[in-house]
Amino acid sequence: MLAGAIEPAADRRFGAVSASGYNLPSSLIPINTARALILVRCAPFGEASGVFADLRQAGGLMSIGHVIKLFANPKSGWEAIHASRYSIGGVFFKHTILFALIPPVAGYIGTSQVGWQVADGEVIRLTAASAARIALLYYLAMLAGVGTVGWAIHWMGKTYGADQPIGQCVALASFTATPLFLIGALQVYPVLWLNLIAGLPVLAFTTYIFYSGVPVMMEIPPERGFLFSSAMLAFGLVTLVALLAITALLWGTPGIAPAFTS
Repeated sequence: MLAGAIEPAADRRFGAVSASGYNLPSSLIPINTARALILVRCAPFGEASGVFADLRQAGGLMSIGHVIKLFANPKSGWEAIHASRYSIGGVFFKHTILFALIPPVAGYIGTSQVGWQVADGEVIRLTAASAARIALLYYLAMLAGVGTVGWAIHWMGKTYGADQPIGQCVALASFTATPLFLIGALQVYPVLWLNLIAGLPVLAFTTYIFYSGVPVMMEIPPERGFLFSSAMLAFGLVTLVALLAITALLWGTPGIAPAFTS
């Protein structure tokens, strides 16, 4: 009776036990019962592994895989990103908010713990509270910058015969900025000459992957993509100058201006 009650239940949930190819004579009731119990016990682990597989596929690991492929072979990397059809929320939650954390966190550590020197003077550091405020504003500014450039790509794309969803445009902006996010880790050691020497080649590589990504992501010919990329590069420079101007204006604002340790 016990085997007859358990085995049909297992059949209904996991498919017929007889389909497993391990049919046993009905006289071997204890073995059949044990087999059904094992199926019932192990099924949740199988379901859980499927859930984790879905999470791995849909989550940040997929974004990291795209970054690695983008750095190794930009064209195939952009093709993989394009095939993923990111939404705005998808690209922000799976990529941008993670990688954009690197420069502010490194900057917080560098300015509040390590410090910097001017010539042979004393080491200068920010207070922890001041460094945290600046790091937060820095982070929000980068997120806003990615969103703004993505919106501009979407808006200007129609001029060049590209009418892609805005999620694809934000993905183009976000993944293009990835080398700059990563090199931001050097801000943990805030030395101007070191950041310039390391940053210039990374800036050149960022420009290269942007030029190679526009034709793929926007589905336009390479010749038109070159013109589109150049226009967007000019827009990016204007955006950078605007951010610098805002920074200068906020430099003396109470509560936002940097506070140094004594």
